[in-house]
Amino acid sequence: MKKINVATSNFTTRDKFNIKVSKSLKDAVNEKLTILKACVGEDVDKDNNEVRAAAFITDKGAYSSISSTVIDCVEDLIEMIDDGEENLTVMVEERTSNSNRDYLVLTLV
Repeated sequence: MKKINVATSNFTTRDKFNIKVSKSLKDAVNEKLTILKACVGEDVDKDNNEVRAAAFITDKGAYSSISSTVIDCVEDLIEMIDDGEENLTVMVEERTSNSNRDYLVLTLV
């Protein structure tokens, strides 16, 4: 991630380094992940276009996504973590829109 706009208060420069080599959230579909730290910012896609991105550190490593739905979820998770919530476990789900496009969501479990 090139620029972090918002992050949990416990997000460190080490975490910023680790999210540069994060796994795609698509690889975690149907898995439960416990979110420890998170951020939302800006990155560059494969075509060198600026995109918004979310990344987080979990009990199973670092994950990232450019899905707008996931970004919205992560922004809420950042607030919850900073408000003292602990052990926030999410299920990564893939859904299909009415226009037949697949997208990812995070649901609290």
